[in-house]
Amino acid sequence: MFITKVKRRLKLYKALLADILRFMSRKVLNSKSAAILMYHTVGNGPESLGVDMFRRQMKWLKDHNYNVVRLSQVVSSLKNGHIIASKTVVLTFDDGYADNYIEALPILREFGFPATIFIITNLIDSKLTNKRGVQHTMLSRSQIKEMHNSGLIEFQPHTVKHTRLSYLSDMEAEAELKDSQETIKSHLSVQGHIFAYPFGDHTQRDVQLAKKYFDAAVTVSPGFAGSSNDIFLLPRQAIGQHTTMLRFRLHI
Repeated sequence: MFITKVKRRLKLYKALLADILRFMSRKVLNSKSAAILMYHTVGNGPESLGVDMFRRQMKWLKDHNYNVVRLSQVVSSLKNGHIIASKTVVLTFDDGYADNYIEALPILREFGFPATIFIITNLIDSKLTNKRGVQHTMLSRSQIKEMHNSGLIEFQPHTVKHTRLSYLSDMEAEAELKDSQETIKSHLSVQGHIFAYPFGDHTQRDVQLAKKYFDAAVTVSPGFAGSSNDIFLLPRQAIGQHTTMLRFRLHI
């Protein structure tokens, strides 16, 4: 028990040190880059970021004049060689949990912040029980439509089944990208043009597939997105239930 606690604490200290080094490097180099934040579930579940903490984070961004923009805006700036404004932050949510509609959307509306949801299209209107035995209700078609119509939320593909692409054949991997893109288009009449690799897992083949169907793609690797990044390997800063306000501030 004691050894487990020590290992856990050392892991947290190591992660905090890495956050500090990335933050200081960005400041020293004066890099014009965006902090793309990666959320999943927001609510009262055992794996969720608490609603109060999420609101506290959004209030911090508002109170400190952060420039919260759509991911598509940052992608456009990077593609066209435009300078990214200082203090630019992007909010993304992976998978498509119903609590993104129930808990997160009202807070986003309160602060007027846009966000991107990378959705697993095969899980629309369903429930997901993960490997830890935790069950999650996923977004319904009507919730997706309402969020889209709010003008705040853009939906982008996160594959059909959320399978690691490196486990799949060429044909299977391509179908995961292409079919998820087509499902979003059929639901919302918009073309999803930014992709999120499941688990951040990708091979060179998967990057090439992303280039075939999308304008950009995001990973789960930490860091800040700027002109020095491959636009098909954009980094994101993970925000979860154990993210303190100190680490949140280092992520932006």
